[in-house]
Amino acid sequence: MSGYLAVNKAFQTQSDNSLCLLLFFAVLLVYWFDHILDIKKYGASISSRHQVFAQKSKVIYALGLLFLMIACYLSYVVLTIKVLFYGLLIGALCVVYLFFNRYKWLNKELIAASIYAAGIYFQILLRPSLSGVIAALLFWGITYYTMMGIAELEHRTDSYFGIPNNFKLNWLQNHLFELLILGAVLLLFSFYHTSIFSLIFSYTLMLLCLKLLFNALKKNHFLKENYRITIEWLFLLPWIFA
Repeated sequence: MSGYLAVNKAFQTQSDNSLCLLLFFAVLLVYWFDHILDIKKYGASISSRHQVFAQKSKVIYALGLLFLMIACYLSYVVLTIKVLFYGLLIGALCVVYLFFNRYKWLNKELIAASIYAAGIYFQILLRPSLSGVIAALLFWGITYYTMMGIAELEHRTDSYFGIPNNFKLNWLQNHLFELLILGAVLLLFSFYHTSIFSLIFSYTLMLLCLKLLFNALKKNHFLKENYRITIEWLFLLPWIFA
């Protein structure tokens, strides 16, 4: 939500409260359903988050059904045909991710990053501009870098439970940070006198912090236990600088 609000403020696009609520429900439902499918296939012992889901399953099912009904109603009442079509495309990607991310042939990190970036930038991409597309691509790259960093951290745990993990020490993984930081710095100069400068600056800062965090996680046990919360805080930076 914070990322969506920051993007709309940077591009001077009015945020619709109903769309914000729909986006919140969509993210929550996908997150919950993904955990439910994980538990059914791998059991609840794969993480403390999954254990909580297993213990509170009845409450989560009830809330999920309620949120789904509200989301369907809001979609019917407030969405235009154009926005609904775009939402269905993102929804199709979500279906692919949810039902096929447990197969090794699917790059789940790539799909997840695409869904997240498309959701954050959906109002901008409905009326695409060069600056909007470039900023969206940079954000997608940072999200993918984050997903691959998490995949590296969870590689051993995933292997133990038989969960597909697409982390590989290939050329792209080794040089993705350098490519992204170069692109971010170039964009800072390109958009210096525009309204999206602060957004690009926050992306650059977020990327640097992610790099430092992933390096620190290899040495600091406390961070390793709480790294997801730390990453979520870093993704608040665009909203803070907006």
